[in-house]
Amino acid sequence: MRQAIDAFWTGGWDSSYRVIQAALVEQRDVRTHYIIDPVRRSSLHELQAISTIRSALRRLDPAAADRIQELRITPIMEIPEDTRIMAAYRGMRASAYLGGQYVWLANYAQSRGLERLELSVHVDDKAYHFLRGKVEETDEGIWQLSDDVVGHERELFSRFTFPLLPLSKLQMREQASRHGFLEVLENAWFCYHPLGGRPCGVCNPCQFTMEEGLSYRLPWQGRLRYRLRFLRQVLQAQRALVRKGRRVLAR
Repeated sequence: MRQAIDAFWTGGWDSSYRVIQAALVEQRDVRTHYIIDPVRRSSLHELQAISTIRSALRRLDPAAADRIQELRITPIMEIPEDTRIMAAYRGMRASAYLGGQYVWLANYAQSRGLERLELSVHVDDKAYHFLRGKVEETDEGIWQLSDDVVGHERELFSRFTFPLLPLSKLQMREQASRHGFLEVLENAWFCYHPLGGRPCGVCNPCQFTMEEGLSYRLPWQGRLRYRLRFLRQVLQAQRALVRKGRRVLAR
């Protein structure tokens, strides 16, 4: 049996794809990690998705389900903070957008002594901008930071590996279908701000899901909100211009 892996599992499409693929296709033991943020409304949906995926995988292949070890859940407020990691993040964020989750993920990996925690960053993620040209493929077919990379990227990303880096969500869907676990994967969750228990259509994960070819995963109300958000932005810009014009005339 191949070496066990440590994987960060959010219950989302990308990380769920990796966990299922590793357990079912590669037949690896998977140690899964989840960081819970009590403030984020999607946390319970994510944990429910993880539970549902486990149950669905067990029906498909009990042995594969058994390879996924008990989820290690850590409250975000219990993760020690490292000022060097925060400084690296701020330095990188100054050049382009990067989600704040990479700070507490790096802090978590460091505090737990994890050197190869798998993150399911893929080709359409914002983090790909910072990793492109700075990673190398290992003999196992995954990607890690190149040895000659220093600076902010080294501080933030050196504790991770990236098994899905060149893939898109559509390619993951095709592979899941080919290996017979697409129906299990479809239980993944992605919305940060669900409305009535369904994806909102306007948060970042919903927008990414729409833009990366999986719009069918949103209800029609969510797809409508996604499209109407452009209209709201136009109206807000127009109102701002009107207010500015009124201030100029009032001088």
